[in-house]
Amino acid sequence: MKGLKLSALLSACGAKLVSGNDVLISSIEENAGDVKKGSLFVCVKGLTADGHDFIPEALSKGASAVLAERKIRTGAASLAVAADTRKALKKIAFFMYGKNLKKAKITGVTGTKGKTTVSYMIASVLEASGRGPVSVIGTVGYRIGKKVYEAKNTTPSNLVLLKLIDESVRKNAREIVMEISSHALDQGRVDNIPLDTAVMTNVTRDHFDYHKNFKNYLAAKLKIVSCLKKNGLLVVNLDDKNADKFIGLAKGRRVCGYSMRRKACVKASGFEPSIKGSKLEVKARGEAIRVDSGLIGEHNAHNLMAAIAATAGKVRPGIIGRA
Repeated sequence: MKGLKLSALLSACGAKLVSGNDVLISSIEENAGDVKKGSLFVCVKGLTADGHDFIPEALSKGASAVLAERKIRTGAASLAVAADTRKALKKIAFFMYGKNLKKAKITGVTGTKGKTTVSYMIASVLEASGRGPVSVIGTVGYRIGKKVYEAKNTTPSNLVLLKLIDESVRKNAREIVMEISSHALDQGRVDNIPLDTAVMTNVTRDHFDYHKNFKNYLAAKLKIVSCLKKNGLLVVNLDDKNADKFIGLAKGRRVCGYSMRRKACVKASGFEPSIKGSKLEVKARGEAIRVDSGLIGEHNAHNLMAAIAATAGKVRPGIIGRA
């Protein structure tokens, strides 16, 4: 990427240039350690640290400009000020890195358990269908094409997500599967990233150190429905007691439920668990899929159904079963 003029980025977020020149910006960074010559360093206040405290480090790394919430000395680097740098960052990140979003097909997976397993199974099915390399963003790492970045969070910041999606599309990996944590949903990290498919695996009790109670935790998980495109697909575990709350928010979007007990779009029968794995017959959209998996336990039978439900509309049953 050659870069954009600082004035164009500031115009996108309503910030004002306080000092310095209208320099060319080649990257936007929120972590001072990632700054290089040509970077715009955005100072964001986090839960435990304040980006303003890292301006000297960013300047030592060669930052061309700084976006802060107050006037501060930045040496030869240009300084811009915004009332809320967190909101400003989301806008300028989208302006600089969001152009390839329309070319991407994005599946988001949320739930207390099963996110990683389901994400990789969906990717496996999509790759087996001949859709080329599939990028996976989650707990294990951020796999973009053949490159894998270390995962600092299950779901990275909005800036990092937009960069990863942009890189993925440029590397011709247009199918992207990502885990979406309750923290990410609550903090709006995926608000400007429209999902083609959203998967809910289950919602039990977790992360009360952050959310304080189950009501807040569930409310965060439910936000994934609002991230769906108007014609997007919501995949829901009907055996979870919170399923109807997700479906109730779908508002005309397509819904595919999966279950071992209820009438569903994807229904499992003949579940045969053993210490060697699981065998089950799955009826998906009227087609039978026989699954013989090395994954153990009923919870993984549900994970298998989630992956099937997320892909059955675009991949042939035989390919899904083999994958």
